[in-house]
Amino acid sequence: IYYQYGDDCFYVYKGDADVATFQALGKGFAKDSKTVYYRGNSVPGVDTRSFEAIDETHAKDKQSVYLISPNRNAYIINGADPKTFEVLSGKYGRDKNTGFYSLDLIQGSHGLSFESVPGDVTSTGVYAKDRFLVYWHDRVIVGADDPKTFSPYPGSDEISHDAKNVYLFNSVVVNADPESFEVLEKRVPALNCSTYKDRSRVFLNRN
Repeated sequence: IYYQYGDDCFYVYKGDADVATFQALGKGFAKDSKTVYYRGNSVPGVDTRSFEAIDETHAKDKQSVYLISPNRNAYIINGADPKTFEVLSGKYGRDKNTGFYSLDLIQGSHGLSFESVPGDVTSTGVYAKDRFLVYWHDRVIVGADDPKTFSPYPGSDEISHDAKNVYLFNSVVVNADPESFEVLEKRVPALNCSTYKDRSRVFLNRN
């Protein structure tokens, strides 16, 4: 069986797939009566009958939600509810109960209001928030208790702010003024650091 997906052509050997029950599910997935396939390779450990593709890297069956790795293995997203799970930007997701980052639930997050942060234009999508807290990757940003005004600085995946504070990763930048704060250079090779300033100070980050 041959199946075309986008610019990639993948195939399943006739000896491995049941031609009579084979069906393309879209987003790189297919299945027959016994096996699920992702871009031509079998995906072990899933329930074939109830299996559904969510997007190119996420899928679900009646019991679990899965993150599909480049090597075609299906990893369970711990605690995710298949009926209500949604994929957000970056590595984030949510269900009716909680938010998720990659394979793990984010302890204490509020699922119904959990969302990727609008304006996070970084390629990785490292910020999320709910009605109570703000997150960098899977960590609570300490002191960021004003999700409505929270925003990353343009093009940065390490510096953000709200109406009260500036944050580096998941911690407050002490004495920084969020209104006048700006990114000067994301990485200065000679100093091996990033540089920022506000109306009264220059800041260096060597992490």
